Amino acid sequence: MLKKLTHSWMLQWNKYISFKILNITCLITMILGLAPILPEEWRILLSLIFIGFLAINFLCVATHPSIYNVMNSDNDEKDKIHPRDEEGK
Repeated sequence: MLKKLTHSWMLQWNKYISFKILNITCLITMILGLAPILPEEWRILLSLIFIGFLAINFLCVATHPSIYNVMNSDNDEKDKIHPRDEEGK
């Protein structure tokens, strides 16, 4: 049981790390695509690459909602309103 749980956690963590790397790469291509120093051809190419990374990003979240859940797991407990809290008010 512990081995299954650890393996599952490792897979979730690997998805999370891959997702973060994808986000950082997407941000870098966006910044480079906006850089006025680069020739226009390079900026167009980087903009197209950025759009591709953005599409992959959306596909990752759509096909693996667990990635999004892992990213927001810290705030889930804080944001939940428990029924007992509402009754006490």
